[in-house]
Amino acid sequence: MSHTRLGGTVHLPVPFAASGSEVKHAYSFVPSLRGVYQVGPLVATWSDPFGLTAHRATLIEPVEIIVHPTVEPVHDRVVTREWEDPPVRPPFSKPWPTGFEFYGMRDYVPGDDPRRIVWRAAARASEASGDVRLLVREAEQGITDRVSIILDTDRKVHAAGDPSETFEAAVRTAASLGARHLDDGFAVTLDTNGGRIVEALRGRRNRVRYLDDLARLQRENLPLKAVADRMLVGSRRDLHTIIITPHLDDDTAQRLRVLVQRGVSLLLVLVITDDSDPRSLHRAGALGCNVVEVVPGAPLDQTFRRVAGGRRA
Repeated sequence: MSHTRLGGTVHLPVPFAASGSEVKHAYSFVPSLRGVYQVGPLVATWSDPFGLTAHRATLIEPVEIIVHPTVEPVHDRVVTREWEDPPVRPPFSKPWPTGFEFYGMRDYVPGDDPRRIVWRAAARASEASGDVRLLVREAEQGITDRVSIILDTDRKVHAAGDPSETFEAAVRTAASLGARHLDDGFAVTLDTNGGRIVEALRGRRNRVRYLDDLARLQRENLPLKAVADRMLVGSRRDLHTIIITPHLDDDTAQRLRVLVQRGVSLLLVLVITDDSDPRSLHRAGALGCNVVEVVPGAPLDQTFRRVAGGRRA
C-alpha cells in the first residue's frame, strides 16, 4: 500500500516454493475516504536459506484506484407550478413521458407505452364520442431538464483538517444530487470556484464519470463570489441551479439575490456545523429561494424532503 487510508504494507512470507509452482493469497482493503489512490507495487523478495544473498523483483506496477464519494437517496425536484406566477415565468414548460407530476392526457399514438393508458378516462371519452378513444397520461417535466451543481471549494470557509468535515459533506451532497438527476435523465453540469469540472452529462451511463471527477476534487484558494460573478454574466432561466456551501457572505448573497429576482431557479444547500456563522443562515433566508441545511453525517433524504414539502404550490 502507498497510502495510510488504505492500510499498512502487507508482507506475506512464503517458506518454500518449488520451481514453477504458484502461490495465491487474497487480500482486501476498505478505503476510509473517497479519493484517488495508488495500490502497489507488488514486489517479490527471495534469498538463500542462510540469507547470504537476496533478490528483488517487481511483479506488478502500482495501479490507480478511484474511490467514489458516498451516494445517498435524495429528493430534489423543481416543477413548473413553483414558478408560474408572473413575472417569474419559465421560458418553456413541456410534458415529460415518464415524469414527476401530472401534466395532462392526450390521445394514444403508436409507440406509446400501454402502461400509460388511463382506462377509465378512455372509457368515458369513448362513450362520449361514440368511437374508441385511448388516452395516455403525461407528466410534468418542470422548468427544465438541465441541472447545474455548484460546489464551493474555498479552503477558507470549510472546516480545517484533512479530511475536512464540511467539505466531505458537501462532496457527498453533490454526488447524491448529481446521481439522482442523472438517473432521472437530466443533463448535469458540475462547477467549482475554479471553473467547470463536468459539462452537461446526461443519463445513468455517465454516473461513474461524474463520480470519478468528484473523487478527485480538492479544496482551492478561490472564493464562491467568483462563481456568482460568472452566473450574473451567463445566467439562464431554463436551468435549475444548486449551490452547496458552508458559508454565505454579503457579496455573494447580493449576487444570488439578483439572480433570484431574474427568475433563476436556485436551491441553496448550507452545510451546517456548531461553528457555522449564524449570519449565513440569515442571508440565505433573505434570498427568497429554497434553502436546505445539511448537517455532516445526517441522512440527506430526510433533510431534502422536509424542504421539498415546504415548496409553495
